[in-house]
Formats: sequence, structure tokens, C-alpha cells
Amino acid sequence: MIALARRRALVLLGGSLLAASGARAIRPSRHLAAELGPLALERAIPKSFGPWVLDSHQATTIVNPEVSALLARLYSELLTRTYVHRETGYRVMLTIAYGGDQSDAFGLHYPDVCYPAQGFQILGQQNGELSTPYGNYHLRRLKTQMGSRTEPVTYWVVIGTQSMAYGIGRKWLQLRYAARGVIPDGLLFRLSSIDGNADAAFTQHDAFAQALIADPQVGPRDRLFGLAGMQARR
Repeated sequence: MIALARRRALVLLGGSLLAASGARAIRPSRHLAAELGPLALERAIPKSFGPWVLDSHQATTIVNPEVSALLARLYSELLTRTYVHRETGYRVMLTIAYGGDQSDAFGLHYPDVCYPAQGFQILGQQNGELSTPYGNYHLRRLKTQMGSRTEPVTYWVVIGTQSMAYGIGRKWLQLRYAARGVIPDGLLFRLSSIDGNADAAFTQHDAFAQALIADPQVGPRDRLFGLAGMQARR
């Protein structure tokens, strides 16, 4: 009985050592960002598209110094703009954050965490879907509030070439890239507006996103919007 127990212990120990050895062997070392080069978001995203035009006089967001320092560590590029609809005057705030290293230590900073860190309450959250000519994007929607400011938020992320709505799938994508020895890069697209009617705001966000994704001035399109991954899923 004792001999059997010892044999089982040795088998388990051997399995653990093999697993640890395998994990070290597939530890990724190639950065996808180094192979693809910088995105240059300032040039990649046009200042006008469809019915939307840049509002250079409108403040984009509220970020306290502590959160600003964290964002600077996490992201190699951060674009923040406010756009206004030419006809209706509706304003949408756009933030695109790009990080070249989507390993565990440098993951995207999701609005679910970022907004409470700035003092906002999350009053509601739900998943959504955006229809585009390239396929359907899975979105995450939040209703946030700080004092009298109600700010509905829509966001999605692109990890490598794959678009996704929320952080749950990030680990799976990391593992897929790790199996190829690659550390992926990542983008977070966040749309928000000051609007007490969350449903109306989400409709505006969808129209804004559809116009941006469809605009021919935007590029590199596949990399920005994860279109390669979208096409692979269809």
C-alpha cells in the first residue's frame, strides 16, 4: 500500500515537472507589435467621417493623475477626441488605447475598472452587438454616473487580429498566441457621451462606430478593427 502511494506521488511529481517544463518551453518571446510596427493612431483615425467631425473645443474625459500615470505605463499610444454630429450636434467622446504587450502584466485597462477608479458608479452593464459589413462586433455597454453626470459607455477590444467585447476571452487569446511563441498587441475602443438616456446614447454610439469602421480613410483597417479575425469567424 505504501509502495503504491509512493508510485502515485512520483507520477504526480513527474507530471508537474513536465507541465512546468512545457510552460517554460512555450513561454512567448516574439512581440507581434515589433513585427507589425507602430499604429500612429493620430494619423490612422480621421478627424471627420460620415456625419461626424472633430470638436476641438470639447474636453474629452475626466482622468485623475493616478489613473493617468497607470495609463501611461500600460499603453504605448492613447488617442482621445470628441466628435460632434454635423446635423444634430450630438457629441461622442472617443478613446483608443493601444498596448504593444498584452501579457498578464500589461493587459488592457477596461472601463469597468477605469471608471470606478475615477469616482464613477456603474449603474448597469450589458453586452451588445454591432452589425458591420465585415461581421458582428460583440460590445460591452456600461451606464456610469458621477454626481449629476451620467455617461453611457460602449467599448470593445482587439487582441492581435481578434475583436472581442470583454476581458474574459483575453486569457484564451493569450494562450493561442503563446502556443506560437507570440505576445499579441491590443487595442481598446471606448465611446461615451453625456446623456441621461442610455438607450439613446447606445444608438448614437453604434451609428458612430459603423461610420468609423466603414470610412475609407481609416487604416490600417485589418489591424485597427480586427478584421482578419472577423473574416475568419464568418
